[in-house]
Amino acid sequence: MNLMKGDIWVRSQYGKGSSFFFTCTVGLATSDTSFIKEQLKPYQGHNVLFIDKEETGHGKEIVRMLPEIGLVPVVVNSERDVTLVRPRKKNASKYDVIIVDSIETARRIRSIEGFKYLLIVLLAPVVHVSLKSALDLGITSYMTKPCLTIDLGNGMIPALENRATPNLADNTKSFDILLAEDNIVNQRLAVKILEKYHHVVTVVGNGQDALHAIKEKKYDVVLMDVQMPIMVSRFGGSDDSPNKVIGRL
Repeated sequence: MNLMKGDIWVRSQYGKGSSFFFTCTVGLATSDTSFIKEQLKPYQGHNVLFIDKEETGHGKEIVRMLPEIGLVPVVVNSERDVTLVRPRKKNASKYDVIIVDSIETARRIRSIEGFKYLLIVLLAPVVHVSLKSALDLGITSYMTKPCLTIDLGNGMIPALENRATPNLADNTKSFDILLAEDNIVNQRLAVKILEKYHHVVTVVGNGQDALHAIKEKKYDVVLMDVQMPIMVSRFGGSDDSPNKVIGRL
């Protein structure tokens, strides 16, 4: 508190409890977006899926702000939009971040195949969300709206840094990867890392599904947990299999 030119103290009353107080000196926030734009520069031109239900009337402001910080808004008015519910192959991989207006929308978007691992930014007039819910749903940041462009930029940075590949690495070759892992946390971590470099990831949760998947389709890479439910991963790509297991988790 001394470094912030402030003070801190406590007042206690026996049998009733304690009250803590503090003071500090802070400067006025700036609305200059130049610093934010510099931080977002590696992610220029990346796509942001914005589910705008037009319930607050601030959606147009968000759509206007995103290009100001170098991002491309892709707007739909519902998570039930046909392009999301019935996505084309690799459709979800073209988005780097999702902006939603409520926890309910975040939960519903997580139930759509292909959108389970995209990171979410929550924008709502009033935000009531627990840390556990935010972690479970992959919400990297949340804020109230209306907001300033600098606030939106600050909210987008954590999601883009954890999800998107900087433009300097956009020419990296993309692989079609089968991830066989039964642990949900490990699934999310692995998918986040792999999709950050624009690889397309299919996730299965047990050995039997993994075996079925490689019989149905040829993958560039198979990443597989050695100890899997239902069937232990003892196959490593037989002579008559088009797939080779080149990594074991």
